[in-house]
This record gives sequence, structure tokens and C-alpha cells, in this order.
Amino acid sequence: MHFDKRNLTLYEAFFTSLVVGLAETYFAAFALHKGVSVIESGLLVSLPLLFAGVTPFLFNTIFHRFFNSAWVQIATLVQVLSLATLAVVGLFKFDSVFYILLFVYSGYWFGHFSALPSWNKWISELIPLADSHKYFSQRTRLIQVGVICGLVLGGVTLHLESVHVSTSLVFILIFLIAYHFKLLTFYLFYKLPKSQSHYTLNLKKKMAFFKKRKNFFLVYSLFNFALYLSAPYVAGYLLNIRSLSYIHYMYVMGSMFFGKIISTILLEKFRPNANPHKLFFIGGLLAAPLPMLLPFCPGTAALATVQFFSGVGWAGWEMGLALVIFKNIKSDEKLEAVSLYNSVGLPVQVLGTIAGALLLKYVYLDNYTLMFVVAGILRFIFVVPMYSKKFGDD
Repeated sequence: MHFDKRNLTLYEAFFTSLVVGLAETYFAAFALHKGVSVIESGLLVSLPLLFAGVTPFLFNTIFHRFFNSAWVQIATLVQVLSLATLAVVGLFKFDSVFYILLFVYSGYWFGHFSALPSWNKWISELIPLADSHKYFSQRTRLIQVGVICGLVLGGVTLHLESVHVSTSLVFILIFLIAYHFKLLTFYLFYKLPKSQSHYTLNLKKKMAFFKKRKNFFLVYSLFNFALYLSAPYVAGYLLNIRSLSYIHYMYVMGSMFFGKIISTILLEKFRPNANPHKLFFIGGLLAAPLPMLLPFCPGTAALATVQFFSGVGWAGWEMGLALVIFKNIKSDEKLEAVSLYNSVGLPVQVLGTIAGALLLKYVYLDNYTLMFVVAGILRFIFVVPMYSKKFGDD
């Protein structure tokens, strides 16, 4: 059966997003099951991103030897091997499981973030500019459906523990299924026409771009720092402190993705009339402080409602920011813009997570209500200045 390159990339988007919902959403839950603390589970959410985010720049000369399509395939194989390793980790008990998971998660996220610049360049070669709006709209829909399907599949599979199936066995099954989905994405990448351009990130252009828009990145960094004072600890809070079952955890996390889907549908309908800068600002203003309500939610329905509106807000934030990046930034700066956004954002996320861990342990004394309230207030304070710091302006 023959599939054209457009359809192949859409199938890839679906299976990639299935892995997001099925495996990535439950990374923290797996860590908690293996015996790490809530604080350690939060650190495992962010610490691997530091290695993943800065490596493409540290080893740019090595990556430059590869064509963009080749590097995307290599990075995907790294993720395939990481998922297989997680299944193996599920089989055994380890005294130092935190460090083992830190290593495996770092490899997984390295595969994800190191491939982004190459994928952006490769997809621009495959999809004509005139067709890009329709294509990315379809791709977004498939990604949303895939994440929800993966999340439900993972939650239902984990619910097998209620009929006395070993939780370790269930996690192993989840990672093996995700392994095969990710292997299928590698095959789909392999079947696509090869790129004729090399992996390139211009560090001089990156620094010039940073200097030109340093005001935005300064405010964005403060906001991102406040965001990660509490965000990495939500999963641990829900599963260990609030003692949600895996199926209820799926409902709560799924509500956020569902909110994103609803918001995206409405925003795309009215997008021609939307100001991208106001879109991401209002989205951030709505979503940022909402987690401070989590400790006051009496049950799963209330938790899910808060997460739903968080998803609505984050959809506006993500769509508005993407529109600003791709509409207000010169075409020859887009790769550097996306890469810089990650290379600035990821280390700040790690710093925020570490600060949150120290505050939670030594200042809040494991008072999660205080953690969410303080972080929510700081998020609101730091999102307000972003109204005047436009990403694409000089």
C-alpha cells in the first residue's frame, strides 16, 4: 500500500502523540511506584530536561555531520531504547532507582529536544508553504486525539491493578506498547523522503537574536521559574498526597488535555481576529494561578474542573506564542528562535524545580497547600509584565 509523504507525517504525529499520552504522562507515576518521594518525582520531571536542552548546542559540531532526516531517525531510536530500558527497570528493584530513572529519562528527552530543530527544517522541506496552514491544523487535531487515546489507554491499563494484576507488570506492559508505537514512528520517518540539508544551528545568530529580544526572555524566564516551583509536583501530589487512583488520575490529567482541545477548536475558528500577543498573555493569565486552587478541591470532579480550565488557558498561551514566533520573526531566524526558546526555558525550569524542592522540604515543611498558593501568586505576578514584552518586536 502506498502512502504519500503528507499522510506518512500525519500518521507519525498520531503515533508520537500516543506515546505522549501513554508513557510520558505516567513517567512521574512510574517513579513513585518504584519508590521515589514526591519531591524526587518532581525532580525527575525537570532535571532530565537540562541535559536534553543544552546538549544540541554543546555538540553542535557533531550533529552538523548528519542530514536532518538522519538525525531525527537517530533521536527517535534513542527514545525507542529508553522506553525499552524503562520496561526492564520495571522488572527489578534498585536501591538507587532515582539515578537510574534520571539517566533513562535524560536519554528519552535528549531524543525529543535534540530532534526538534532538524524536524522543523525537514518538515518545511516536505510540506509546501501554501499547504502548511491546513497541514498543521490537521496535525494538531491528530496530536490531540492521540494524546487523549494514549492517556486513556494508560489509565485503563493501570486500572488492572484493581483486579489484582501486579502494578509493576502493568507499567512494563505500558512501556512495551509505547516502545512499539515509537518504533513505528521510526519506520514512518524512514519511509519519508530524505532531507538534503544538514543539522545546523547558528550560534552567532542565536546570540544576536537573544540580544535583540532579551527583554522578553528576561520576563519569560522569571515566569517560567515561578511556574516550575510547583508544576513538577502536581503528579506526586495527586497520587501520593491526595491518594488518587490511577483511573482518577487519568480523569484529572485528561481534563487538562480536553480543555486544550476545546480551546484550540474555538481559537482556530476565531484566529483571524485574534492578536497573537494578547492570546498568549490572556491564556497565561488564566492558567498560571489556577493550580493554587488544587489543595481546596474536595474531590476528583473539582480537581478535573481546575485542570480543564488550566488546559483552556495553556492552549491560548501555546497557540498565541507559536503565532508570534512564526508570524513576527524572520524566516531565517525561526530555527534559532525555537531553539533559543527551549535553551532558555529548560534550564530555568530546572532551577525552578530545584528551588521548589528546597522550599517544599525546608521552608514549607511538606505543606503542599502553601506551596501551590505561593507559586500561584508568583506566577500571576510574573505573567503580568509579559503583556508589554512582545516576542517578535525589536
